[in-house]
Amino acid sequence: MSLLRFNFPRNMAPPDEYSYHHQDGYVSKATDQDTWFADIRKHMRDNGYPIPENIEEIAVDQRCRTLPPGFCKYDDGSNPAVYIDRRRGPEDLMHGMMVLIEVINPFVDSMVTQELAESRAATCAACPANVDIQGCFSCNNMADAITRVRGSNKTQADQYLRSCAVCTCLNRAQVWVKPDILAKGVTAEQMQQFESLPWCWKAKEIQALQS
Repeated sequence: MSLLRFNFPRNMAPPDEYSYHHQDGYVSKATDQDTWFADIRKHMRDNGYPIPENIEEIAVDQRCRTLPPGFCKYDDGSNPAVYIDRRRGPEDLMHGMMVLIEVINPFVDSMVTQELAESRAATCAACPANVDIQGCFSCNNMADAITRVRGSNKTQADQYLRSCAVCTCLNRAQVWVKPDILAKGVTAEQMQQFESLPWCWKAKEIQALQS
């Protein structure tokens, strides 16, 4: 798959600034590209991560995956077919979690292994669709909803896991759920959005069920 490129002047900042989500959950943010790229390289260098030769192109492509239509294009001039809205409210999160709770059968083993949950969590932590929703825990009792889904299970990346901008589920909960159960709560539109993120474990696991 070819990488997306910015379709706006270099001296212009996109909505919500420039941001790049690293593999450990750290997010490099800046209002200009030079500072942004410098912070990305510094974080990778300071933590001993290999720095790809095309890291700037990779960072731009990742940022483009969650920018509104018109901000990015492919090399051939075509536009992305899918837009993922990162600006979500508490009501979106409540809806996503209620869908997740509804598809889980309490009498059936719905949990994946610790190893798989850890792998999924690491992917979510580095995903630009892993977004913060302010005020959601206090107004919607999300802590109780998480417990209903995952019990007392936790991953090493829990501190970096937020809400998924696609399905609006809390990632700390859904990384523990088997793919056949998750698939029941995914719409065709959401599946297309998941598939627009090449690294998305949810897209890959649901696709595997359908093959």
